[in-house]
Amino acid sequence: MKFYSLTVSKIERFNADSLAISLTIPDALRSIFCFEPGQYITFSHSVEGEEIRRSYSIASTPSDEIITVGVKEVANGMFSSYANRALKEGDVLKVAAPEGGFVLDKQAGSILAIGAGSGITPLLSIIKVALSDNPDVKVGLIYGNQSARSMMFKNSIEELSENFGNRFFAIHAFSREQGGDYFGRIDRGVILHALKNSLAGIGVPDKAYLCGPEAMIHLAKDTLLDQGVAAEHILFELFVASEDAKEINVKGLASVSVLLDGENHEIQVPKEELLLDSLLEQGIDAPYSCQGGSCSSCICKVTEGSAEMVRNQVLTDHEIASGFVLSCQAKITSKAIAVDFDNV
Repeated sequence: MKFYSLTVSKIERFNADSLAISLTIPDALRSIFCFEPGQYITFSHSVEGEEIRRSYSIASTPSDEIITVGVKEVANGMFSSYANRALKEGDVLKVAAPEGGFVLDKQAGSILAIGAGSGITPLLSIIKVALSDNPDVKVGLIYGNQSARSMMFKNSIEELSENFGNRFFAIHAFSREQGGDYFGRIDRGVILHALKNSLAGIGVPDKAYLCGPEAMIHLAKDTLLDQGVAAEHILFELFVASEDAKEINVKGLASVSVLLDGENHEIQVPKEELLLDSLLEQGIDAPYSCQGGSCSSCICKVTEGSAEMVRNQVLTDHEIASGFVLSCQAKITSKAIAVDFDNV
């Protein structure tokens, strides 16, 4: 996974624990940092000599001169704490090229976006481009926060309401204060009431984009399925994947053939280990970011043999049937396996 040095051109603080980081893209790197609305970038940062990688969704649009991400500080978050407490304009960060399949369908005539907290970040890019590029599209947003003060990108949402008031409808749910459209967390009742009232103009959405905690995503998806939205028209991006892991009992060594960046590697690895861990231990620089199964940076295709994932909230049934796995969650279940990181 290749990283490039980008300069922090602007830091905009939203509140005590969240901010937006804007990065200057040099002309020589513009083709590398082209992106689709909804994608993310991965940062590489050193903490006490140890490399950590963290992914953050892009809030800006492809037509902007910069790339902007939103970062909310989380407990024990090594990069998020650094970004919120120490990062300054003019600092240089190591950044990988944009990736991710949570992207805008430009053919959709109506869109519903549901997010909580920092989940607004990719939704904002999707909404901005949808409204700007398609004069007929209608977009509804249900956004959950603790309070108005805890919101990220509040001004950007208000600007969208001012500029596209006849096609953009924003609904706010606050869990710790009155003053929003709804009091409490986003739940089935909030979604159904919003769809039948404030968001009635969008009808049954052509596409739904969900971003936030896993419980909210599952609840929202089930609610939309009940309302007639087809499963393939509901896209989601998780903050963190479920801690529940499938037990896969495998032992012994496996022969692994790895295609990465045009080179073939032949190694032996213990089946008990996760595939990505084994590759990194043997000096193979496989791509990865979260290492928790909530992004798709480490995806590869099993072309021979078999592997099974201990958890998966990212890949679809069709992708799994086609041989794709998250290497950070995969254990080898055959004596030999071939994996391809290049053709994914």
